[in-house]
Amino acid sequence: PIPLIVDTGAANINLTLTPQAVKHIHVKFTGNSICGTSLTGKVCMREFIIPQLKIGPFSFQHVKGQLMPQVWSNHRSYFIESQASLHGVLGLG
Repeated sequence: PIPLIVDTGAANINLTLTPQAVKHIHVKFTGNSICGTSLTGKVCMREFIIPQLKIGPFSFQHVKGQLMPQVWSNHRSYFIESQASLHGVLGLG
C-alpha cells in the first residue's frame, strides 16, 4: 500500500505521484506531459497509466496519473510532512 493525500479541493487532479511512489508500482509513461499552474508557478508533469489500481475493496483499470516533479507543498512553513505527502495526491479530477 502507498499512502496518499486525498485532496477534495483538487478538482483538476486525478492521481499525482512522486518519483518515490512510482518506484514501487508498475506505471507506463505515455510520452505526454500535462502542464498547468501551481502555487510555485508553471509546472509540467509526465503522464502515466497504471494498469490496475486498488483502493480498499475497489479495483480500477488503466488509471491515468501524473508524475509530480517535487514533494507536494513541502515549501510551506506550516506544512506537516507525512508518509502520504511523500507519495502523492488523489484528487477529484
